[in-house]
Amino acid sequence: DGENWAFPDPYKIIKGNGYLTGFHVKAINTIDDKLILVENNLYISSDSITDLKKIIDTVLSGDLARDMSAGHGNLYSVIGYGADFLNSGLWSSTDNGMSWGKRLSGNFTQVAAKDSFIIAGDGYYSNNPYYSADGGKTFQKITEEQGLKFLQTFSIEIFGDTVYIGTKSGIYFSADWGSTWSILSSDLMNNFILSIEKDNNFMYAGSDGNKFFMS
Repeated sequence: DGENWAFPDPYKIIKGNGYLTGFHVKAINTIDDKLILVENNLYISSDSITDLKKIIDTVLSGDLARDMSAGHGNLYSVIGYGADFLNSGLWSSTDNGMSWGKRLSGNFTQVAAKDSFIIAGDGYYSNNPYYSADGGKTFQKITEEQGLKFLQTFSIEIFGDTVYIGTKSGIYFSADWGSTWSILSSDLMNNFILSIEKDNNFMYAGSDGNKFFMS
């Protein structure tokens, strides 16, 4: 419930077996009651945190898994700025990570998905984010003309039917699944929004410079 925290027991089982090199976990998600971690590579647990297995050993080996998301029974991962630029892009798996197919080429560092909607962006440079409303069959480029004035994407979240993007100058949101975008609040402008979260009562934003916002 978040009140008490600890390393998995025993912590040495995971790190000692070489599953998590460096142990820099960038993203965590669950699908079908299995825990999935992003730590440059992707790892999945069969039934407990002490049984993590690397699930990318072939196609994406040696590259950098930057983020992941799950939606509509599929698992999505973005690969960007790795050793092999040919592998960079948005990848998806329909079998809990056992096999993968590329949906979109390009360097991406952020991804979010819900049902058949997928969105991916780049937090390193001001490259256009892309979204799909048909489960990855087709993708549309998001442009400044659609209202997203800052294309560099530091965080992406989907709450309900609204998509949120954290940029270098506040949070932008789309209430029509990526077609148009608006600034959420002028209070957050000129702040790099690195993380976004929401519960039943509040919305939270984490920024650089040890700044944290709540609405």
